[in-house]
Amino acid sequence: MDGPDQDPNNPFADVNLEEGDFGDLEGDMGGDDDFTDQDTLLSGKASVKTPSLSLSSSSSSSSSSSSNGGGGGSSSSAGARAGGMCSCFTVQYYQPYFDVDTAAVRVRVLRSLTAVQPANRDFLSITQNNADLYGPFWIITTLVFVIGATSNFSSYLGFVQSDDNPRWYYDFTLMTGAAGLCYGFGFGVPAGMWGMAKYFNLPLSLIQAICLYGYSHTVYVLVAVLCMVPSDLVGWSSIGLAAFLSCIFVGLNLRE
Repeated sequence: MDGPDQDPNNPFADVNLEEGDFGDLEGDMGGDDDFTDQDTLLSGKASVKTPSLSLSSSSSSSSSSSSNGGGGGSSSSAGARAGGMCSCFTVQYYQPYFDVDTAAVRVRVLRSLTAVQPANRDFLSITQNNADLYGPFWIITTLVFVIGATSNFSSYLGFVQSDDNPRWYYDFTLMTGAAGLCYGFGFGVPAGMWGMAKYFNLPLSLIQAICLYGYSHTVYVLVAVLCMVPSDLVGWSSIGLAAFLSCIFVGLNLRE
């Protein structure tokens, strides 16, 4: 009996396989545990699919990296701009020097008032790795307002009414003058100290110099209250005492 018409374009048209031949072929394939045609086909499929998967994963990772690359590049460029030559004019540059808690500021304020005791002359050692500008800035700013307030109050207590001066007026220029004096000395003197330290190869940074000299103004805030007394003797004596204690604090810590 002739079979159905065969496709002349089929190269396997002349091959006649019986149903039992497939079982023999399956048995031959299953009998070999080391290497089979089925394993070859599976490995061939895996080898074909694996590059496509890795290619797709690499392409997706490259696309994700390219999509995220804009932000990373901008942050890197922003970091480069922040760390450039003009980084000292940015807020981020000074942020670490204002990262200080109340307990640390309290300890440093007490050190500035008790430097005559040998055990309290370790200001530079406790501020070696975390010198701050928070304390010096607010101490000097407080001193400016205290000087302005106590000077006007002292002027009010010593005011004598007369025909030429029938009424007392506050003098706001005392505040501006105190600001220029305190900020000028508060940041000018440490710059000079740092320059001398660089000249003599002493381990004193500019931030440490500002921190040390800034905390030395704590005694001036307390003594400024005594200046409200309308007496030149009391005022100048208080200022002399404050200057002595401030110099003692700076000198003894630099010596240590």
